[in-house]
Amino acid sequence: MDMSLGRTLAYHVGSVVVPCVVTAIVVMMRLGEKAAHKDAVLGILFFSFACGSFNSYLFGLALKRLARVFGESKILVWLISGAVLAPCIVVALALLSFDLQRSSVRLPNWMQYLICGPQLLFEIWPLTIIIGALSALFLYLIGQPRRSLPIETKEPTPEQKM
Repeated sequence: MDMSLGRTLAYHVGSVVVPCVVTAIVVMMRLGEKAAHKDAVLGILFFSFACGSFNSYLFGLALKRLARVFGESKILVWLISGAVLAPCIVVALALLSFDLQRSSVRLPNWMQYLICGPQLLFEIWPLTIIIGALSALFLYLIGQPRRSLPIETKEPTPEQKM
């Protein structure tokens, strides 16, 4: 699919925003009444963006690559790829971050933000299947070209041609 510059930009921005917002909503639903306060909602949303932006962008890039391989015009390809890819990325990054923490390597503070998101989602990794599928659905809709309705054109009658 040939993406215009605007749709490409929208896809890259959406690949960060959509999974972070969907993750925040799923986490709030899991927390239940504890997340009902407006400060809790903003805190969860902020934390989702702070710790999940890099991982979400990685998910968006990998999802786009998988969709190109298996057929990016099919929505089912996007849904299945997203539902499989999200838990795989979370588990892989969480295990990598656990190994890095056990090692003697001291990570800079900014890098610790990159790995704390998957560590927290690792505890609720089955929910990442839902997060991945919903994010893939929205990214599919962002990346698809807009289809306009066909405009009927009437052939001019011989009297109109004169």
